[in-house]
Amino acid sequence: MKVSVIVPIYNEGEYLANCLNSLVNQSLSDIEIIAVDDCSTDNSFKVLKEYETKYPNKIRIFRNEKNCGVGYSRNVGLKNAKGTYIGFVDSDDYISKNMYEDMYNAALINNYPDIVTTRIVFTNNDEYLNMKFQHMYNGYAYNPIEKPFKVLEESPTVCNKIYLHSFIRKSQFLVGKRWEDVHFSYASLFNASKVVDTSSTGYFYRKIDNRGMHSLGYKPHNHLYDIFDILDAITTDTKKTGRYEKLQKEILLVQIKYILIRMYEVLNWKISEEEKEKIIWQMHKITKEKYIDWRTLNYEYLSSIIGILDLEKIENIINKKEKLLSENNTLNRGN
Repeated sequence: MKVSVIVPIYNEGEYLANCLNSLVNQSLSDIEIIAVDDCSTDNSFKVLKEYETKYPNKIRIFRNEKNCGVGYSRNVGLKNAKGTYIGFVDSDDYISKNMYEDMYNAALINNYPDIVTTRIVFTNNDEYLNMKFQHMYNGYAYNPIEKPFKVLEESPTVCNKIYLHSFIRKSQFLVGKRWEDVHFSYASLFNASKVVDTSSTGYFYRKIDNRGMHSLGYKPHNHLYDIFDILDAITTDTKKTGRYEKLQKEILLVQIKYILIRMYEVLNWKISEEEKEKIIWQMHKITKEKYIDWRTLNYEYLSSIIGILDLEKIENIINKKEKLLSENNTLNRGN
């Protein structure tokens, strides 16, 4: 089996058929689809069974005993995958007809690298479904130890990549955490010996602001501080391979980047300004204790992540809190 594609599913009946159609119609024939249903309560499992009946040689279905989250479902897929390479597709997204063929060919030409990546197109509809895109070239190969800055340019998602099975055999997604992609992607990238970055158009990421992960940026949730567990796991995994010291600067930039993105999301939450300031101050304190005061880093780079105005707003909240604490300390000493 050349490629195993792991698809975690939870209540995606509206989009699941299009996702599966894009997989079963891949130009690469030697492919298996491992669908892991996370106890969906809509018609998702029914759709899966229909496709399993129609494509028995392509689709294998697993169903969790209880709802355990995306990380757990992907781990089930990893445990059962047989392919030389492993890919991931989210059940509300879809891919071009030739994506896995292009990526696998790039892997062959480049002597089986640890990771091959393709480009992502964000969409809110099915306009690219069933389209075949021209393969651009065989990819740019790099070693993350020699060119760690290239890792910073890669997407955090696992879905625009294929991973050499032998390379990630012992890798696992964190369970019960949001943003588990960030850990898996960057830990794998930083620990890889060779990454091939192709310029082909392959993955179509459905972005709808009022549903799924995208809605987390607009309403409060209790997973905000998961991001620190996710980022700590990148450090842990690179220390295991002895790469942390060499890559510490780039790992730190990844960590600060995703903390600032979470702070930016808090700015958009529909809560009082006082509550926002309290959360952002708490996140800043944790960041400073664990990693670094992000204000000492390259401001131009940081502002490119979330925008200069939002970065200034976050900084103003922190400066305001620091000034207030300083004034209170001075007053207490005076008394």
